[in-house]
Amino acid sequence: MATKKSSKPSRSPLNEKLRETASEIYDEMDEASERMIHELRTGLESISDSMSNAAKVAQETSRSVGHKVRDIDSRDVLLKLMDEVEEISTGLMEGVGKQFRELRERIEESATAGQEDKTPVKKKSAKKKAVRRKTASKEKKAIRKKS
Repeated sequence: MATKKSSKPSRSPLNEKLRETASEIYDEMDEASERMIHELRTGLESISDSMSNAAKVAQETSRSVGHKVRDIDSRDVLLKLMDEVEEISTGLMEGVGKQFRELRERIEESATAGQEDKTPVKKKSAKKKAVRRKTASKEKKAIRKKS
């Protein structure tokens, strides 16, 4: 007859040794995986900190460059505005000067035309009457003699 195998595993020293070795390997792998995970977390945190610092530096750099660009833009706008004002003022000065020259020319033309229209005409001068000299009155002569 056939004999039944017992359902209880046999506890041989070899099996025990294999179980202990497997358990040790499993524990070592578990510890190694925890160490690796810890090292990965530490590495990722350091990378994250570095990225955060780099982002802060980039943000500060962007701000300073933005201020410089705005300053340059403001300066360019002011320079263009000053150029436009200078051009306008130059145009105004030329226009005013031209109008003054035209006015001066008209005045000179009207003055010369007025002088040409007037032909020298001899005026009849009134005959001068003989001027009579005044003589001191008798009373004044007497006062003079007394002094």
